[in-house]
Amino acid sequence: MDYNFLPRFRGIALEVEGGWSWEACVTFLGDNENILSFKSSNIFSTKEEAIKDMKEAIRIGCDAIQEKFMGEVTGNYIDMKTNETLNWNKSKQN
Repeated sequence: MDYNFLPRFRGIALEVEGGWSWEACVTFLGDNENILSFKSSNIFSTKEEAIKDMKEAIRIGCDAIQEKFMGEVTGNYIDMKTNETLNWNKSKQN
């Protein structure tokens, strides 16, 4: 069966003692049971540094889920704000 799983994600930068950290989760559109939740164990000096690290971790998480369920990584994901299908290389797919 040919699956095209498009991951979606949510993340937040959190102010913590000593700086900034982040938490995130990755799911597939329409699937609220298979959730990959993770957080940083690092403390960053700025919110921007935390967000940059979070975005990279989310990309890795999305790729891992696609690899597991599809056997390949497409780089496509759902933008939760615009409901568009995007690719990590910043191109629109729809």
